[in-house]
Order: sequence, then C-alpha cells, then structure tokens
Amino acid sequence: MNLSLCREPIAFELLGTHKKITAQFAAGESDAPLLRRQLSAFFPEAVFVPREGALVTAWETTTGDEVLAVEFGDPVKAMALTSYGNSSQPGSPHNADQLPLLSQMKLRPALLKRADVEANLESRDQF
Repeated sequence: MNLSLCREPIAFELLGTHKKITAQFAAGESDAPLLRRQLSAFFPEAVFVPREGALVTAWETTTGDEVLAVEFGDPVKAMALTSYGNSSQPGSPHNADQLPLLSQMKLRPALLKRADVEANLESRDQF
C-alpha cells in the first residue's frame, strides 16, 4: 500500500480477537478516495462508512503514545512501540521498558501469531 500521495496524516485503529479483526481508518476528505482504492485492492470485502470529521476526532482523542507500522504483504509484518510501556501496575518492569527504543527512534517487532505471543509470555493469570 502506498500512502505517500496522501496530503494529511491518516489515523487507524485495530480491534479484534483471534476470530475477527476490525480496522478503522480515518483520512482527510481529499485523501479518502485514494485510501479507499488502495484498501479495496487488498481487502475487497471491506466496508467503507464515511463520517464527517473522523480524522479530526481521531487526532484530538489520541494520546500519541503508541506507534504501529504494518506491511500488508504475505506474510503481514508489523513493528510497534508503546512509548511509556504497557502497564498501569505500580512496580511493573513494563512501566517504561520501551522508552530506550523511543529515544533511539526504533520500533520492536509486533507479535502477530498466537505461538509468538505464547512464546513471549512472562506469566499467565486465570480468572
């Protein structure tokens, strides 16, 4: 996907489970047709729902502390960074463990497969 012709930033959010993933994209009005054409080429079953002001809303509500780069190839590849860590638990080693990557302007590989996630588990809690 080549988004270099877009005039404004694009916001997107991935939501999902192991059975289904939903991607929500927000683009400026002038960039929406380009984004729609390119996404349709990769995801012909995609449903597009225009919303007035979606990009402004996305940018105004983001905390700006997460970065994700996705290559929609075969296989899909992704790099990510949660700049302030990924924990709200006091004393957790993950409160700021990704700050060194942020200071070096680097991303870490995103774990996209269940086997990769399970291989990197530190603990498992059952409720």
